[in-house]
Amino acid sequence: MGFMDGLTTFVETFLPFTVIDENEGGVLLRHGKYKKNVGPGIYWILPFVDSVIAMEVTTQIKDIPDIPVMWRDEPYVISGAVEYFIENPKKYAIEVQDADVTLKNFTMAQIVSAKDRDKATMEDFVSARLDQVSEKWGIAVTNFWITKFAKCRVHVIIGNEVPIIDEE
Repeated sequence: MGFMDGLTTFVETFLPFTVIDENEGGVLLRHGKYKKNVGPGIYWILPFVDSVIAMEVTTQIKDIPDIPVMWRDEPYVISGAVEYFIENPKKYAIEVQDADVTLKNFTMAQIVSAKDRDKATMEDFVSARLDQVSEKWGIAVTNFWITKFAKCRVHVIIGNEVPIIDEE
């Protein structure tokens, strides 16, 4: 470790301020408990007592990975994307275990539960369900869309099913 690395570590550890960038928000914790939300700026903190969890609060897009489903008795692969922004940093950072994973898993479950619908009504159904629950996670969902709705073939190779996607 060089001199500059040591100096940087010392400054980051012992100087009593933190910086929240212009596209970020954050949560100030004192002794690990919520104290207040913080916006962009420079904040004085007590070393070893206060900490700040910073997060990007601008619009973000979360990709929903491929989900194999049976749709109208045919194997399909469906994936999507959710556009959202963080509306309440406290809820997002503290009250939800892992908001990104929660959003992804909930959306995947809604896609699977809507598998008997056509593509347009599936998007509407998932969007409506996301609108109902997203406030509890501290986010506002602005859009959901299906990015892939592809029929696939399933080949059995030595006892394992391997989907092969036919893009239509």
